[in-house]
Amino acid sequence: MSWLQNNSNIKIKALLYGHQDFIRVVKVCPFTNQAITGSNDHTVRTWNVNQGVCDRILIGHDSTVSCLTVLRNNLIISGGADHSIRLWDSRNGVGSECVGKLQHVSGVNDLTCWSDLNDFSNDYLIYSVGQDSKLNVWDIRKLGSDDSSTNNHSNVSSYSFDIMSGSSFGGNTSSFGSHIMDSTEHCKINSISTNFGTPFCCHVGKIKDKSVIFVGSTNGSLQALSLNDDHSYTIEKRYNSHYSDITCLSVENDILVSGDNSNHVKIFSVENSEPIISLSEHSDKVTSCQVIGSHVYSGSIDGTICQYSLDASNKSVKLLRTIERLSMQVFSLCVSKDKYLYCGSDEEALRCWDLNL
Repeated sequence: MSWLQNNSNIKIKALLYGHQDFIRVVKVCPFTNQAITGSNDHTVRTWNVNQGVCDRILIGHDSTVSCLTVLRNNLIISGGADHSIRLWDSRNGVGSECVGKLQHVSGVNDLTCWSDLNDFSNDYLIYSVGQDSKLNVWDIRKLGSDDSSTNNHSNVSSYSFDIMSGSSFGGNTSSFGSHIMDSTEHCKINSISTNFGTPFCCHVGKIKDKSVIFVGSTNGSLQALSLNDDHSYTIEKRYNSHYSDITCLSVENDILVSGDNSNHVKIFSVENSEPIISLSEHSDKVTSCQVIGSHVYSGSIDGTICQYSLDASNKSVKLLRTIERLSMQVFSLCVSKDKYLYCGSDEEALRCWDLNL
């Protein structure tokens, strides 16, 4: 079935096969521009788009891989419906090792880290939200550590993995994720019970130089939280206008974009509770969104991907193109710095378009 490209001469760059089931999540490594995917087939894969091949398969999850993020030195973090977060050292050009495992009580819905904002000052911290209504904070400097009393503020080099120098993890590792030490108790430095519903998505960000975690949850709850040392949180900002479950978030500079179950995309300034603009181009649940520069992208269960041009100062948005494929569901999209658009959907292939053409 062909793709319909409205108002666009967009060209397919690659159609990448390898997964054996739906692709649930797509990310692009901010350091290499390499595409990374997670699937219902329980695997994580990395892709060489120019050669059109999968160059790495990461096996270890026992269920759907639902979320991904990447730290410096190509440390891939994956979360899944099997309640686990797995860390993969992908610096080896041939394979990758599962170097650690962390556990939620139930399925992991989303992950974020400061590399998502190209901020490497706290690159050892991972934030995750799950079906257990928890927001967990993990310090991966403790990965593999047997000393649960290790000071949280120790130098990175005092732990089993030196992120700054790129030295290896210690301990028992396996490319197939077996016999991996469960470092949940060592690495978890905060676990917060959210009282505003199940959190589905999260993203690091800043409001007036204050570090926050944006969390989207059930019933339209979208909030910016600062985390306290006593396992509590402070709500720095509540964002209005959503009236159904929030399914996706994206943040860049002072722009926050969110999508929901009722087909809407909202664009906010992080400092204002009311949206700059509300978009309703989709006819079904919005599953993925991204803001990059002056452009916003959104994907939906209705099989469409929309690209918008954003002028935040004038509160205006222009729909530039719609990519549509009937009878398909878009689960995830991601745009790289070199302007390749990747799409994961209810087909087994990863699609890539060249937005430069």
